[in-house]
Amino acid sequence: MLASALGAGAQVNPNFYAGLQWRNVGPFHGGRISSVSGVIGDAGTFYMGTPLGGIWKTTSAGVTWFPIFDLETSVDSIGAIQVAPSSPNIVYAGAGDPIGGSLGNGMWKSTDAGDHWQHIGLEDTVKIDSIVVDPTDPNLLIVSALGDSNHHGGGVYRSTDGGQTWTNVLKPADYDGTRDLQYAFDEPNVMLAATQGTAGFRWRRPSSRSGPNQSPQRFSNRRMKA
Repeated sequence: MLASALGAGAQVNPNFYAGLQWRNVGPFHGGRISSVSGVIGDAGTFYMGTPLGGIWKTTSAGVTWFPIFDLETSVDSIGAIQVAPSSPNIVYAGAGDPIGGSLGNGMWKSTDAGDHWQHIGLEDTVKIDSIVVDPTDPNLLIVSALGDSNHHGGGVYRSTDGGQTWTNVLKPADYDGTRDLQYAFDEPNVMLAATQGTAGFRWRRPSSRSGPNQSPQRFSNRRMKA
């Protein structure tokens, strides 16, 4: 999915980052952080989702942070957040705390860089933990979610119209849903979904190198081996 954008096998000279050190950039009132997403081409702009703390944004690489989700009172926990790589004003957020007890109410979307938010469905999910957005199409995204204790609402969902409609493309039987969703950087046609519990990994290999451009309809129950 991203190989064409990043360049297959691209290498970075280690001298460029040899002097870098980690430092705490806050925010000190945001609480635990569940997800972070940055803007391609803008080294200072980041969004982060927090359990019980909503969404925060910085445009100064962490010097200052601003809460940008406080007007939405129906939910306060964010489990996943992702900026559309090809359209930095479009930001997707999934509600719910993936590792805590705070439940969510589905997916949210901003088209003006976080100034305003719109609820875009998946109400039956209780915790959204991963969002993958196509690098060239901001309306094409895949979401990983956990359902309730009766196995309702969990699994992997796909939208091709920016969240107006959703298709449940993976619903692992007898499990609460999926814990994580990732793609392989060097093989973007491979996507991995980790189930909640002991079902292990489920994987897909479509016939073309299209990432989420090809609907993930064929899954295998094989477990991935280390």
